[in-house]
Amino acid sequence: MQVQLWCLIVVVTLSNGFLVGHVIRLENQLSELSNGQTVVASTTPLAPTSAPAGMDPTETVRTSLPLASELPGSVFVVHWQWTVFSLSSVLITALISLGLLRSVRAHSSLADEISRCRQPLLAVSSRAAVPELADELVRVNRLMAELNSVAEQIRRASEDYAHALKSPLSVVKIAVRRVRAEAPAGTTMIHAALDAAEANIDQISHVIEASQSLEEQAAALIVAPRQTIDVGSVVCSVLQQCRELATEKALRVSSFVQGDVLAAVPVGALDALVQDLLHNAIATSSEGGTIGIWVEKDVLAVSIRIEDDGAAIAADCLESTFEHDYSASGSAMTAWNGTRRRRRYFIAKRNAGLLGGELIIVNKLGRGVVVECRLPAL
Repeated sequence: MQVQLWCLIVVVTLSNGFLVGHVIRLENQLSELSNGQTVVASTTPLAPTSAPAGMDPTETVRTSLPLASELPGSVFVVHWQWTVFSLSSVLITALISLGLLRSVRAHSSLADEISRCRQPLLAVSSRAAVPELADELVRVNRLMAELNSVAEQIRRASEDYAHALKSPLSVVKIAVRRVRAEAPAGTTMIHAALDAAEANIDQISHVIEASQSLEEQAAALIVAPRQTIDVGSVVCSVLQQCRELATEKALRVSSFVQGDVLAAVPVGALDALVQDLLHNAIATSSEGGTIGIWVEKDVLAVSIRIEDDGAAIAADCLESTFEHDYSASGSAMTAWNGTRRRRRYFIAKRNAGLLGGELIIVNKLGRGVVVECRLPAL
């Protein structure tokens, strides 16, 4: 829309400028002619058959134009009227175009406000700066209402599923305890089977709770208001928080943070995402290894890239790193046990997608993994 308006301004301005220039040129010519200058009417020899009697055919005919006082005053008035009209049309066109540009900017600002607050606004059509584009705002507003409805359905579904599964598990757990109370003390095999049953019941309960928590977090991210956040400052803050963990393994951390890298994300969401990726990199890196983190920006996206020198992922297993993993964030940090297990990136990939971005994982040449999170740039 703005490009079309600027094209209109340029076309109208050039047309009026051409008209004004033409009028001024005519005015100058008329002014020169009105100064009583002697003008050569013809320097072409007259044909002998057409020359009057007694006139030399090669004679040049000269004449003088009347003075300005002898010309009708209406000639100059008409030209000045055209000049004033042309300049006025240029001014009016510029004012109208600037007004349209301001209205379009106000319309864009209102649409951006709706998309950032993630909530439908009341009487949005009456707030439209451009009435012809009010329907577009209504559609955006309806989309936000649908997003809120989807988030609420996700939240309710997670609660319903958790309640439907927890009740039978509670019954099974009570039954196992009663069987244990009635079982003879010397029956080792029965007690071992009951221990295994209780352990699996507890694990299933943990998965149900983790799944419900993840679904609630996803619903919250969908409707969370977006704010402009400096990605570089967020990454530096997370690095400072993880400095002690990296020191425990004598890791060298190198970073490059490009300035003025902005993204529209919910407050705290980017911190949790970067912390999850960095914890995984620290947990899988070898003692005395190196971790690199880069924050860069191109025309389309903001890139957060984390490299570690841990064990590489087999080429046929890269996709499996995005499979469901209900382990809590940071569990890979709390219990290394010398195994340096790389936790799956299911949660990080899903959170990056909810922020409008994507998560990419590739193996480094030699050893290690590169994880890149790309978010829409402002």
